[in-house]
Amino acid sequence: MFVFTMNKRGLKKAAVAIGCTAVLALCAAAVGSAIGGTQAAGLNTAQKVELDSTNDMLTYLTSMGIEADLSSAKVDKVKIPKKWDDDFAAFNEVILQGGLDLSGYKNKTVEKWDFIATNRSDEEQTVSAILLVYKEKLIGAYLISRPSGDVQPLLPPATDGAQSAATAGEVQMDGEQISATVAELEQAARQPGALPTE
Repeated sequence: MFVFTMNKRGLKKAAVAIGCTAVLALCAAAVGSAIGGTQAAGLNTAQKVELDSTNDMLTYLTSMGIEADLSSAKVDKVKIPKKWDDDFAAFNEVILQGGLDLSGYKNKTVEKWDFIATNRSDEEQTVSAILLVYKEKLIGAYLISRPSGDVQPLLPPATDGAQSAATAGEVQMDGEQISATVAELEQAARQPGALPTE
């Protein structure tokens, strides 16, 4: 057994040391939390988008610079493949450029919402904004031009300048693969009973 006696002066020093240690530990925890939160937010803030209704979807599309026609809205169920080939991996790269990622949803059946983007369409091409939603959470978004089948990431207006031109160049390189993958997803959605529903 140890007996420890301390006078007032020693007690004050111990209290100051304990207090400083506690403050340093709290500061370190706060800084670590802030850095981790910033990194998580920087990686993918769009993943936190909840879409409870078509109004939420229209609001989201408007925030992305898309004027969507609600009367054109179509919804299908599609299944994210469990095993990805090179084409689907290239398609997910387009989704990643928009700040989302389908890799955590392999083998899941998701809702595919299709809205005509009136401000992006013209007489030659109809551009649709596609939202992939799982349990009311946005997991993927892209633009597709029809009849060409060109696919582009859905980017916010602030990043639409030079960065958009760079990403469009990246998409053009694998455009045929991506278009084929999107066509496969759309074909699968059209087959009755082809995909399980939730």
